[in-house]
Amino acid sequence: MKRVIAAASTALVIFGGVAACGSSTSNDTSGETVSTETQKENPTEPKKEAPAEPDAQREETAPESESQPATEGVPTLKVGETVHVETTEYSDDGDWLSGTADVTLVSVKEYNAADLSDDSVASELEAGQEAAAVTFKIKNTSGTEISTTPYNSSITWTGKDGRVAEVATGFLDDTSTSEDLGGTMSLKPGEYVQGVTVVVIPGTQPGKLHIEDDSGKHLFDVSTQGVA
Repeated sequence: MKRVIAAASTALVIFGGVAACGSSTSNDTSGETVSTETQKENPTEPKKEAPAEPDAQREETAPESESQPATEGVPTLKVGETVHVETTEYSDDGDWLSGTADVTLVSVKEYNAADLSDDSVASELEAGQEAAAVTFKIKNTSGTEISTTPYNSSITWTGKDGRVAEVATGFLDDTSTSEDLGGTMSLKPGEYVQGVTVVVIPGTQPGKLHIEDDSGKHLFDVSTQGVA
């Protein structure tokens, strides 16, 4: 659900950019009209000044369109790396709670259906899909209780070619994975947990998993290679 909302927000930004360009074109046409009317009095000055107006507009608008990438400033974690994040989660009693955590990417393992046993998520994989087991170590560094929800459910995926796909959580057999991160719902100050999140994603190309909190804040990415 969050991914759909984010995509819609992005679409609005893009269409907004197109509208701005259309406005710039309209201003160019207006400049030409003014130039034509004033040419009778001073034919040399409008020819020099008219091109300058649209050029100035292009210089002002170009940086704005380049300063809005969705993943700007968001790290892509490599195995062994730790990122410090601040999250905002929606609690059961209806309040928004903020906290901080150190999150370490311990490992990323990807499996196709042939790699897995029949009593795992393998039975749910469709052609071209894979299961990715991502192990995190999460330590609560704040003075309040935090949720582990962003690391086991609030996840989306984008492929190298721009393909966007829904992410379904799954499970592996005990021999393939360690503790399921979904079993730990929250951490008190100073506590930590290390566990795995299993997701079903397209496996025919490299891509990135995007981890977000309940407020939709983009925390960090994890790369996948594709083994289907």
